[in-house]
Amino acid sequence: MLRKDPPTRPFDACDPGLKGRPRAEQKSQSKYKDASGLVHYEKLRDLSRLSLVFETFDGMEAMLEHMLSDDMFGGNVVRVENR
Repeated sequence: MLRKDPPTRPFDACDPGLKGRPRAEQKSQSKYKDASGLVHYEKLRDLSRLSLVFETFDGMEAMLEHMLSDDMFGGNVVRVENR
């Protein structure tokens, strides 16, 4: 069940900024080139990134539930990675 209230657990946000053009080009060339040699730049999804680092799993779960239920995000979370 999704919560309606914002989470109160502590977390840190890390914004590494935009991925640099040389690294974006390198990643696109190595991961998204098809058999004919055409590079599919539209597949590159992580030009702008944000990491949220939580102290507990419960904190991460509460924030994710809030993000998925909040109209600001429209429920359009594309991918979640737990690293």
